[in-house]
Amino acid sequence: MMGRGLDQALLAEACGDAGLPWRVEVVEEMVSTNDCLRDRGRSADVAGQVVFAEKQTGGRGRRERVWESVAG
Repeated sequence: MMGRGLDQALLAEACGDAGLPWRVEVVEEMVSTNDCLRDRGRSADVAGQVVFAEKQTGGRGRRERVWESVAG
């Protein structure tokens, strides 16, 4: 998907078509989508919120394994 990027509207539409009441957000780059939502959840209700990142620089997988994604 290099050069095109994630399409927030299409992702939201796909979630809606699947019957998932998610609020979709796409950001260019962040350290960790999990950390982002955890931190937001400390001061707001994040139920149903999904964050996609074009690039993650410090994500973690299961068992704390490092997970990084390339841009796009």
